[in-house]
Amino acid sequence: MPEKEQSNKVLQMLMKNLISSAGIIHVLNTLLAAGADPNQFSADGTSALHIASGINHVSMVKALLTNDADPNQISADGSSPILMASLNGYYTVVKALLAAGADPNRVRAVDGASAVVLASMSGNYMVVSALLAAKADPNLVTTNDGFSPIMMAAQGGNSNVVTALLEAKADPNLATTDIGINPIMMASQNGHSDVVTALLAAGADPNLVTTKTGVSAIWMASQDGHNDVVTALLKAKGDPNLVRTGDGSSPTCDGSSPIWMAAQNGHCDVVSTLLAAKADPNLVRSDDSISPIAMASHNGHCDVVSALLAAKADPNLVRTDSGGSPIMMASMKGHCEVVSTLLAAKADPNLVTTDTGLCALLVADCGGYEDVVEVLIEAGARVMTPAITE
Repeated sequence: MPEKEQSNKVLQMLMKNLISSAGIIHVLNTLLAAGADPNQFSADGTSALHIASGINHVSMVKALLTNDADPNQISADGSSPILMASLNGYYTVVKALLAAGADPNRVRAVDGASAVVLASMSGNYMVVSALLAAKADPNLVTTNDGFSPIMMAAQGGNSNVVTALLEAKADPNLATTDIGINPIMMASQNGHSDVVTALLAAGADPNLVTTKTGVSAIWMASQDGHNDVVTALLKAKGDPNLVRTGDGSSPTCDGSSPIWMAAQNGHCDVVSTLLAAKADPNLVRSDDSISPIAMASHNGHCDVVSALLAAKADPNLVRTDSGGSPIMMASMKGHCEVVSTLLAAKADPNLVTTDTGLCALLVADCGGYEDVVEVLIEAGARVMTPAITE
């Protein structure tokens, strides 16, 4: 067998069993000197440079590049060595590949992810900086869903990566192509206030909404109780009354507002922050007219109920679908403290549902909530006969 052919076979064996060891570089150099092809691919479609880049074997990467390995070779799955190194955060390997002419904007075949997208996803500041210095495009998005590098960094709360990308002119308002979520929404949802602040300073619009469900950054932050994020968004003129709309394709396009979501989930600090910014305490959900105070009452969030009442929330605002009132919803769940708070604010204990004629006293009694029953009777509640349907 000719020496070059034999060297290629040995190199393939080496690729299959590649491990870090003191003598591996000597073996590799011997094979390359004997004519082994540094650009040959194994049966699974990877090259020695792919493998070495993917396991951070710096010495082997440099030896292969010195012997004319192509830094832009593509594996069977459409990956290049720099994509593999960037994904894993191997800074020294990335630098060596870039110095050898690796294309920083080559994308992965399966989803169009670039090296800077992959490095941003893992939050590797040094790799991202090296790629940007080599003219990587900070706005190159994935082909399957339109995720940008800054979206990846914002999602993970990697503020230093976000800053580096913004300095390289990354678009802070670049939304995904699937649902239209953008970096500030992603950061707001996950409570990354430092990232939110950096994005706002770079011109991110706090009032953009997703295309499918129509939610804003402030809605997301309010839902999850990130008060520092809500505060930052309001300071940047985020709209506290921007309700959930969308394109009609989602059943969750219900017209709920940021304060509605905060009230439902018991985030009293967020409710107070929104009220201070002139959020409407009586802004009801559009599909059933449930109010923030009704949801807070239903879930037993007495501190939220008190805050809403102090802001002139209507304790007798009823649902349009059934006529259920806040005191009815609190009584149904046995929230005695909430019932007392509502009664002190002049809630009517004798309101009945429009569909079945149920009253607060009856539902409290049926639930076995004796303390609620006692409080309601003291407030003048009467047993109302429910409507009988044929």
